[in-house]
Amino acid sequence: MIVTTSPASLSEDQALSVVEKAVKLSKAEEVFVSLSTGEESLSRFSENQISQNISKTVFNLSITSYFGNKSASAAVTEFDEDAPYKTITKNLLTS
Repeated sequence: MIVTTSPASLSEDQALSVVEKAVKLSKAEEVFVSLSTGEESLSRFSENQISQNISKTVFNLSITSYFGNKSASAAVTEFDEDAPYKTITKNLLTS
């Protein structure tokens, strides 16, 4: 397993913990977990000057579960302790 994270976001241990928790919660025959974090920035200009500067950390946890010939995918963009549980629950509801 390869884990890479943005320096300003999750540590490698935190990212690995989230992925392991998602895999552990899944009841599927096979599961694919994708976790990405990063920084997004936006600058707004008014009258040739910066009027607003916004920077935020983004988080995306996507899980695809495979049940025989069927598959289901779900994703969350909010990082908290329950992110893997919320995603797995959404995933099971769509399968």
